[in-house]
Amino acid sequence: MITIKNNSEIAKMRESNRIVGLLLHKLDEIIISGISTYDINKFAEELIRNEAELLTEY
Repeated sequence: MITIKNNSEIAKMRESNRIVGLLLHKLDEIIISGISTYDINKFAEELIRNEAELLTEY
């Protein structure tokens, strides 16, 4: 079943996809041989939290 989204839901989806795209781009820059998954996770979590903070400021 296909659920039709309203404008608010589409805006939220667009913003979350922007954050994921940013994260993937940044991960491509920081991942090098020898980096631990802990460091990758810590970086990703920090980026997501910072972006979420910016969203709440609107």
